[in-house]
Amino acid sequence: MDTQGAQRHRHQQRVRAGGGAMFRRHREHGSWRLTADGLDHDAALAVLRKRRSSVGAWPACRVGSGGSIALNAPGRNQAAKFRGRLDVVPDPHGGGSALVVSGVMLETMNGIMLAPLFGCVTLVMLAIFLLGALTVTIPPLVIGLGATPLMGALTVFFVRGRGRAYDLDAHRLYRDLHKLLEPLHPEPLGDSRRLEGP
Repeated sequence: MDTQGAQRHRHQQRVRAGGGAMFRRHREHGSWRLTADGLDHDAALAVLRKRRSSVGAWPACRVGSGGSIALNAPGRNQAAKFRGRLDVVPDPHGGGSALVVSGVMLETMNGIMLAPLFGCVTLVMLAIFLLGALTVTIPPLVIGLGATPLMGALTVFFVRGRGRAYDLDAHRLYRDLHKLLEPLHPEPLGDSRRLEGP
C-alpha cells in the first residue's frame, strides 16, 4: 500500500475507533489469512516461534505457546504496540477452516498521557508563578517564570507530535508483523491493511 493509501486507511480506522479525542486511544483492527500450503495450527505456530529472531529480541517480539502475538516498538517511549493471536476459524471464502492472525494496533498509555501530564505540570508552574506574584515572593516567582513557558512548550510539542509518534511506531510494527508472517503468505481480510516489507 502506498504512503497516501496507508494514511487514508489509518485515518478511517481512527474515525471508526473515535481516535480523535484527547484521551481516546488510536487503534486499528486487522485480520490476515495465512495462505501457505500444508499448514495446521501447530505447524504455523512453530514457524512463528522460529521467526521471532528475525523481528527482534524479547520484548520486541513474543509468540506464546497458545498462539498469542505481541510486538513492541523499541525504546521506553513507544507510542504503539501490536497484540494479536493465531486462530483456526471458519474459512471466510467458504468450506473448511482457515488459519487467521487477528489483532489490534494500539496506542500506548505513554503516548496518550504525555501531553496531559505536561499540561498539568504547566498549570502547577503557572500557579506557583501567580503565588509568587501575589505574595511578592521571589523564589516561586522566578521558578514559575522560568518553568511555565518551558512546560507549556513541551505540552504543545507532545500534543502536536502524538499522531506522528503513533504513525512512526505503528508503521515499524506493521513491518515487523510482515517479517513474522511472511513465510505463511498473509492475505488481508476485509479492510485490513496489506502487510508489506520496508
